[in-house]
Amino acid sequence: MSRRPSQDAPLPADMLEALVADLEPVTPLRSREGLFLTALLLAWLLLLVVLGLAPGHDLAAGVLEPMFILRSGTLLLLGGAAAAAAVATARPGIGDGAGGVRHGWLAALAMAGLFPLAALASSIADPAAARAAILRPSAIECLGVSLTLALGVAGVLVFWLRRGAPVSLERAGWVVGIAAGALGGFAFSLRCPYTEVAYIGTWFTLVVAIAAVAGRLAVPRLIRW
Repeated sequence: MSRRPSQDAPLPADMLEALVADLEPVTPLRSREGLFLTALLLAWLLLLVVLGLAPGHDLAAGVLEPMFILRSGTLLLLGGAAAAAAVATARPGIGDGAGGVRHGWLAALAMAGLFPLAALASSIADPAAARAAILRPSAIECLGVSLTLALGVAGVLVFWLRRGAPVSLERAGWVVGIAAGALGGFAFSLRCPYTEVAYIGTWFTLVVAIAAVAGRLAVPRLIRW
């Protein structure tokens, strides 16, 4: 009666050589390269926004507004943290700790959440003023242009993730969407002259929220192995 070969028995040398012959060197992904691509695209989007400013738009005056600094700084911080988390997701095992890069975006998201809360408080304190601020004619432009710019950011991040091996596809979808919405809103904020907290807390929050949901629904299908 013949004995079956043990499962722990070493593979024949010719089989090992055949397996090794099929291997090809793979260039490891470097997170800084993904972040550089995202930053490069963001710079290009900012240039498009600046070139598209209407005549008479006083960009310098807007930049000096304290609320402009808070709005743009919050969007940039949130977008940057979420983009770093998305880029890190392409390399399983990177930044898995509670304080790692994959979770830092949650703190930025919590900070950004103060804007809709402030908008709600403003609406309660002065409903007429808040309504007038929210219903400005350019509100739809803010939403539409910001989401259009967000598509570019999402495209770069999806391209990067497709080169890697993301494990948590759902989390990747959330962070890509949040990063895209926040950075798209940041780019558009250069041409937005309105600094009322009710306006910011409503429309820029909608930009990030819509992009986040769209990312969760679409990105996992695009980066699935």
